[in-house]
Amino acid sequence: NCAYYTEYGLDGLYHSLRVYTRPLTATGDPKLDEAPTWPVVTPQYAETAPDFAKPHVTEVKMHAGSPAVFLDGRVFPLCWGAVEQAARADKLPRHGGIPANAVSVYCYYNEWHPAEGKYDFAEFDRQAEQYARENPNAYFIWDLYLCPPPGWGKAHPDEMTTDDRGEIDSYVGRTHWSFASEKGLAELKDMVQQAVGYLEKSPYANRIIGYRLNSGHTTEWLWWEPKEGRENDFSKATKDGFRRFAAERYPELADATVPSAEERRALDGDGELLWDRIRHLKAVAYWDFVSTCVTHDVLEVCGEAKRVLGELGRTKIVGTYGGYTMFLNSTGHDQRRGHFALRKLLAENDGRVDFLMSPQSYGQRNLGDTCGDMKPFATLAAAGIMSVMEDDTRTHNRKWPMWLDYNQTHNPEQTRAVIARNGSVVLCHRSSPYFYSLCTGYDSDSPECAEVGRALRTVMDFRSARPGGRHAEIALVESEKSQTAVPGLAR
Repeated sequence: NCAYYTEYGLDGLYHSLRVYTRPLTATGDPKLDEAPTWPVVTPQYAETAPDFAKPHVTEVKMHAGSPAVFLDGRVFPLCWGAVEQAARADKLPRHGGIPANAVSVYCYYNEWHPAEGKYDFAEFDRQAEQYARENPNAYFIWDLYLCPPPGWGKAHPDEMTTDDRGEIDSYVGRTHWSFASEKGLAELKDMVQQAVGYLEKSPYANRIIGYRLNSGHTTEWLWWEPKEGRENDFSKATKDGFRRFAAERYPELADATVPSAEERRALDGDGELLWDRIRHLKAVAYWDFVSTCVTHDVLEVCGEAKRVLGELGRTKIVGTYGGYTMFLNSTGHDQRRGHFALRKLLAENDGRVDFLMSPQSYGQRNLGDTCGDMKPFATLAAAGIMSVMEDDTRTHNRKWPMWLDYNQTHNPEQTRAVIARNGSVVLCHRSSPYFYSLCTGYDSDSPECAEVGRALRTVMDFRSARPGGRHAEIALVESEKSQTAVPGLAR
């Protein structure tokens, strides 16, 4: 529902403007984003590169004290790239000179799952052809955005996220199923079964070394954002689910109705920011329920992918966004996002989730900042889950709204410095980098980015050949339970 316009200004900088082209709707069956007009490509996929001539075994195992990707038993220094190709003038998935050895392949979910019970995977074949042409030596990590198809909201209104005024939520044309909905989860698992089953029998299956399964607001498994001044979720699915959850986990809670906006924002005493847990138990239990639902859904869809792969005799990595414990703690209203049940994911994972990823912390990515991770990466490593840090360079490689307080790099030296800082933090964390040209499709497509990207890749290869573990002496410990026991402050 938006378009980007980029021009070269008189000040020598590239400027981009986001223009919303139509209003957002709030119905049970919202209008879908219109897919762009793609270059005409006839799928004629025939694998000729020797690296993709046979099936591969891809897994995450410990290497020098940290999880790493192994390809056919050898360390694979994952340097992952992605591009918002629809934003590019040429509509091509080009990564410039970034030396990515794996790329995300993305297809609009409503193109391959246009209606309940209906699938059409022609778009998969077209994109595989296009990505292979533009990235001939890169493996694929297939990106499946999971959302019930058009028409599902009208057919199942009780399963849709609903705000405190009784309106079904809507955002950029996605079907806002409730994360508490078992019907919604069943739909997502069917999408995984059908898509992975098709892809693993395709001519390009050997290129695919893993899957990223996404859903929710911004694709990051964040519970849907309500309209300004409102709260979610008052759907029947959530009301029933919260009642069952409270009976099992909070039997002392007498009133297990979904808390109102006022109950979520209430303060103690003279504006006291720390809650009396007993007095506000309903809201505390509800925030816990929100995160528990999201984590349950993540485990289920990733587990479904692993199940399908296992039945086909394939071993590949599966993961998603998640675990934003160290970031969703500063705004006062992000308890509703659903990222505060990481302990549940780690305890119940059982090999279903191989990696978790996040962007750099928005509060620490400006010019001169230290650049932090949203996730407790050391905790993930101890549990055998690989941490991936997304470098979405939009906040410094393009003009960004000044009210967000980000600064554009003014010269090549600053661009090199920011990319090097971001990559160095990834290396020190023994994580994997993810270069994402998110806003214009050209964000990382410059000689400066390519130069630093090649240097980082060289260090990654060296690190893999001569492993040395991390030697941190200080730990920052945070309680996710504390995050679900604070009031939702004014938005």
